[in-house]
Amino acid sequence: MLIQSNKTVEEYEIRFMELVKYIHYLDSDERQAEHFVYGLNPHIRAMVRMWKPVAKAVECGRYVEEHLGIKRDVGPTESLQPGFPGKTP
Repeated sequence: MLIQSNKTVEEYEIRFMELVKYIHYLDSDERQAEHFVYGLNPHIRAMVRMWKPVAKAVECGRYVEEHLGIKRDVGPTESLQPGFPGKTP
């Protein structure tokens, strides 16, 4: 299912969701997501593919934080030291 790539992502999503229910082999969220990404504008598709693993990691981190009550106890850069590990700057 390839929908015109000159549509906005929102327009594309609406049309995709209208059509996806008629395609029997897109029976899982994962398959639908793969097919959705394939139909995006090539420039947007490249960025989505690059950020997808990060989004999954964020989702997993939020899940663990919420269900296990574990939070970060350092800021995003506080644990990073300049230079290589084991060397003084």
